[in-house]
Amino acid sequence: MEETAPLEKNSFPSDPTCSRGFAPPTGGEDAFTLLETLVAIVVFSIGLMAVSSISIATVKGNSLSRHNLDASVLAQNKMENLRTQSSLLLGSLGADGLLGTGLPNSLDGSDDQFPSDLQATNAAGGLATDPATMFANPDHAVDLGGNPVVPPLTPTVSPKIAWLVRNNVPGPGLKFITVVVGWKEGRINMYTVVSNSLAMH
Repeated sequence: MEETAPLEKNSFPSDPTCSRGFAPPTGGEDAFTLLETLVAIVVFSIGLMAVSSISIATVKGNSLSRHNLDASVLAQNKMENLRTQSSLLLGSLGADGLLGTGLPNSLDGSDDQFPSDLQATNAAGGLATDPATMFANPDHAVDLGGNPVVPPLTPTVSPKIAWLVRNNVPGPGLKFITVVVGWKEGRINMYTVVSNSLAMH
């Protein structure tokens, strides 16, 4: 009868599921594997949050670009409408042949015959140069439905269209029109400005 050789101290029997010569994992190695998993989850979560932030910023940027484009179209359309009105005028300077008093930024004279949309009614507003002040104190303003809005104006989510009329600017017999579309983008007031000179007959 063959005798079985005794196992050496600290040795392990051969296990077909393990490679010969390697000891089975200990509790410390199990804990290290769990730590690796937790680190991977944290790294993945941080990456996911970064991607989400980029996506949100992209959506907001696209929305702002679209609103800016819409506002530009509104301003251009109003300017074309005013230009069309000015092109239909004949003898609108009245008997004295002057636009207002003939001086820059003067209001329309009693003998000047212009559609109300082309009349300068707010001398103080006509001197403004920054979009916020021009929008707040225009000569005329309407909402998106074309309904008149009484100044002073403040931007809201729904855009409003305001315009200012400056007589004899940049020269005699000219009306300098500035159209300002204002709206609120979150907590920020946004403005789009279009300007042009119209010759009065």
